Amino acid sequence: MADPISLISVSSAIRFREDDGLLPSWQNTFLTDQVYRGSAIHWYGQKFYDDDTITIQAKVTNGTIPNLYYSEGRKGVWTAYDTSRSLEGDYADYDFYEWTVDFSDFTSKEVRFKVEGGTKTWISEPCEIVDADNYNLLQIEWFNLENSYGYEVDYSTGIVHKIRIDAKMKDYEPGGEVSVFDNQDELTKVYAQIKRGLIFQTEPIPHYLAEVLVLAMQADKFYINEVEYVVEDLPEVENNDSNLATVTATVVQRNVIGINTHDTGFDCDNVITEDTSVINRQEEGKSGTGSFSIPAGYAVEYLHVTLASGSQATFQAGFSAGTYDIIPTATIYSGTGYKNIDVGPSVEDIDNDYTFYYNVTGAGATCDIYLAATKIKDI
Repeated sequence: MADPISLISVSSAIRFREDDGLLPSWQNTFLTDQVYRGSAIHWYGQKFYDDDTITIQAKVTNGTIPNLYYSEGRKGVWTAYDTSRSLEGDYADYDFYEWTVDFSDFTSKEVRFKVEGGTKTWISEPCEIVDADNYNLLQIEWFNLENSYGYEVDYSTGIVHKIRIDAKMKDYEPGGEVSVFDNQDELTKVYAQIKRGLIFQTEPIPHYLAEVLVLAMQADKFYINEVEYVVEDLPEVENNDSNLATVTATVVQRNVIGINTHDTGFDCDNVITEDTSVINRQEEGKSGTGSFSIPAGYAVEYLHVTLASGSQATFQAGFSAGTYDIIPTATIYSGTGYKNIDVGPSVEDIDNDYTFYYNVTGAGATCDIYLAATKIKDI
């Protein structure tokens, strides 16, 4: 018989170590037990406020009943946690159990947790319970919209991971993109999108907590102090001569703070025909098939598609309804919320007015669609 599954995800809010009796490894060695020649070893308690609650989830073989224990202080005894477990994910071969842990339940300022299930035991790194009045910690929350390979978390239960980090977000770094049309050395601003970027930087934290942050920043949904951000690149981890490291990342607020096209913005109800090299179109909250009318002499150059509702949309576009030869398929996820598409210039019959078709599909999905076309021929 195969060894029963008992697993706590590396994406868990608290880092657990498997008590497997094997030689020391990243997976089974606690922070204070790590030994590196010439490196200082520091004790670190993962900080939570005394009124915080978190969810611990365990994956076990179908039919296995896991148990959660806690230990207060540096050498406390293991005691069964009073809050009852709940079976949240029931599958053919394995189950997911969850516990809601309330840090106000503990009298000591230091606590560890242990999960036993089947033949395996997992023990957490220490947690330090602190007073919110004495600490100014950032609240980090994250989750995925679907179950992803390697995370070993059942996100269909609605679990949201939460940690607190001693970090700052002080420096401003603008983001976005700019598109300029060069018409025989005459430059015209076609499109500008401005995003709010901030530099997130932690104080020294354990390597395991740095790894948790890296995972959190790549989740579908990532929040800092209840504001949603997107991290477009992997964060930088600066190691030093100890078992602690500093994590730095540029975090971009999900919603852009400004979009501008030419001199008129996207609030155009009609085509501008008076001596302009750029025209703009806008359709909001669209699903299914729709179209834009493009005047003669103009080529579709740029599309900005924003997910207005739903968790995911598929966007298609082309010169023929149902064919969509220009953009066969483009997927827009809720984590990013938008997609910028450099189309061309693409033209059908530049000497005549023509129609540019689009199609939006997806369960409950609607999109805001912005189109820019450039004048490439006088008619």
